[in-house]
Amino acid sequence: MHCRVRLSIPWIPVLHKFYVLKALVMFLIIFFNMFSTSAQNLRTISVGIDEYTVLYRGYPNLIGTGNYRLVGCQNCSYTQKDTSGLYEVKPGNGKFAVIELGTMEVKDGDTLKKSLLSRNYQVRRLPQAQLYLNDKAEGSKVNEFDSTFSVSYGPGIPLEVDFTLVSWLATISGDTTKYQGSGEELTPSLLQALAKAKKKSLLEVEGYYHGGGAYAILVRSSFQVK
Repeated sequence: MHCRVRLSIPWIPVLHKFYVLKALVMFLIIFFNMFSTSAQNLRTISVGIDEYTVLYRGYPNLIGTGNYRLVGCQNCSYTQKDTSGLYEVKPGNGKFAVIELGTMEVKDGDTLKKSLLSRNYQVRRLPQAQLYLNDKAEGSKVNEFDSTFSVSYGPGIPLEVDFTLVSWLATISGDTTKYQGSGEELTPSLLQALAKAKKKSLLEVEGYYHGGGAYAILVRSSFQVK
């Protein structure tokens, strides 16, 4: 009489699940490595601008292109600043500009450009500047020793622009005279009026300045007389 014995090996299904899990882990590792490499490539060819994602009209915007070259510019002009991939870009009159990145090579005397990536930018006017009196901002207390006006950006705007104050008109509360001048220097008559002004009088100034465009821009500030 023959007796058959069926052996049950419980670890075989477990081993099968182990290999399936191992294969899944390897697949995820390869996938994330590919994703990381693609992300790194995108970071390499991305455009960096100091002035963020906006091109300011009448301003030399600086664009960094990394390992790529700036090969095209729609509604803008550009010049290369150095060999590290830094360009100076000036937009035109439209509301948008397109910058194209890619490669460039010289073959048989001809320059061959290949566009690999395009980036859209908004074109805006420069932000409004502020009028200062001896580097004192609006609302500050001033006296007869403050002798010059200036126009510039405050600490919240990291743009470097050389503004020129063209003309200004100033009044002091309690004084019916309107004092006016050109350039940054306060006139002798305004300095004398500040010296005679009552404490807590209000000095109000409006002026026109140039910077970043062909037109003069109106700016207003007020100061408290000590």
